[in-house]
Amino acid sequence: MVLAGPRRIGKSTVAEEALRRLGREGVYSARVDLFYTASLEELSTRLLMAIRQKPHRGDSPCPLGQQAA
Repeated sequence: MVLAGPRRIGKSTVAEEALRRLGREGVYSARVDLFYTASLEELSTRLLMAIRQKPHRGDSPCPLGQQAA
């Protein structure tokens, strides 16, 4: 999901609530702030870091091949 709009209208609140609801349904997600992301390489790095830091449910491996702590 990508949210864009003027400052102070609740974009972060909407995004956090959507991620919370998806998490309740068992959807694996990660949040990445793109404001200071200048390249596709940096986007990839930030996204991978966000996924790896997210706790993973159950005994199955983390999607990137590492067990989450």
